[in-house]
Amino acid sequence: MFDVLVIGGGLAGTVAALTARGRGVRVALATRSWGATALSTGALDVAYSPALSPAAQMPRTVAEHVMDIVAHRPRHPYGVLGLEVTLRALRQGFAHLEKALAAAGLAVTPLDLEAENRGLPSSLGTVLPAAACLSSHAGLDLAKPQPGRWGVAQLQGAAFFDARRVALGLAHDALAQSGVSPALEPVLVAFDGGSNPIATARALDDMATVERLARALRERADGIAGFIVPPVIGLERHVEALRRLREVVGVPVVEALAHLPSPPGVRLQRALEAAVKRAGVELVGDVAAPITEGDRVVAVRTSDALEIRAGSFVLATGRFVSGGVTWTDRCREALFGLPVVTELGVMEDDSPSTVVRESPVESHPLLTAGVPVGRDLRPQREGHLAFENLFAAGMVIGGFASRYALCADGVALATGTVAAEGALAALDAEAA
Repeated sequence: MFDVLVIGGGLAGTVAALTARGRGVRVALATRSWGATALSTGALDVAYSPALSPAAQMPRTVAEHVMDIVAHRPRHPYGVLGLEVTLRALRQGFAHLEKALAAAGLAVTPLDLEAENRGLPSSLGTVLPAAACLSSHAGLDLAKPQPGRWGVAQLQGAAFFDARRVALGLAHDALAQSGVSPALEPVLVAFDGGSNPIATARALDDMATVERLARALRERADGIAGFIVPPVIGLERHVEALRRLREVVGVPVVEALAHLPSPPGVRLQRALEAAVKRAGVELVGDVAAPITEGDRVVAVRTSDALEIRAGSFVLATGRFVSGGVTWTDRCREALFGLPVVTELGVMEDDSPSTVVRESPVESHPLLTAGVPVGRDLRPQREGHLAFENLFAAGMVIGGFASRYALCADGVALATGTVAAEGALAALDAEAA
């Protein structure tokens, strides 16, 4: 029997598993397949809320964005947890992530909640605000005026990255954010980029291929302050490949944030999987059904008919992408059949009011669908606890649109931490 069983192996589930395992208890992680974490752009979105308050156009720290969310969105997980708990849990969850990625050879930029979001270049030609990012995306903050001329590398045959459009889009967004249009120049690089970013990233795990790309970039580096390159610099040997590329080229080389399919997302997911194994968390496969007795979850049944018992459970199954929330004839949490709430309130069956907003400016209500939780992140049903020893973390929690307020990773870090703490407290209470 395990002390804590976490259902879902994305960022929220990993943070919950590592937090619980850090207390020395027996932890199991049940996961079916990769979910939204493997789609990560490489940015770590903690809090960016551009349109919530009259202070929208003023420079604000990440912590001030969190405050804005707490003040204006009571059903958002940050609003449910409260400001003090959210900020504390963000720091603790990020510390777990930082340690996990470092052991896998990946590095992230520091999380400074008292600093502003940095403006990161994306492969879609947009400047995305983020509190932190994988280190390969660091080195160019387009939310601030940038000196010098940066090359946007066009690899031959890489239809997934149009350097001309990327440069035009980034210049437009950077001008809006910093007041100064940066000097960005598309640069054709004599290197076959292939037609698929994942295949290109795998090819760049070969160091001879990295050397060819490095020489091709160096040939175009005259007068260039740095290069923005597609996010394809390796999968298994990413750190080594990027280091060698920067050494040979002689100027900063920054990966743009990814779109789908995402090599940075694959790197992140693999690093998280390695971290839980290294921590001694046991992997138990896919959960097919819960086993409950009264107001407690006592076990889960896996898809291969194994019964896994635990004292506390953390539900971190994600939302629509991962299948944690489904919509067939009605919208429901998929495993326990828990009710769903949106940012507008409880999602009643056959009621159009829960999927229609008066103002089209906000996100669609369905993008905020998930289980309702209390301050300790235990899911609720009609205002009462669904189960005494079940806690929720990440996107399966309702009441927020992760892309509208750019907070998905922050929610995973904070709720993964608090849900694990709740699961541990439930164990202590049961033992007492």
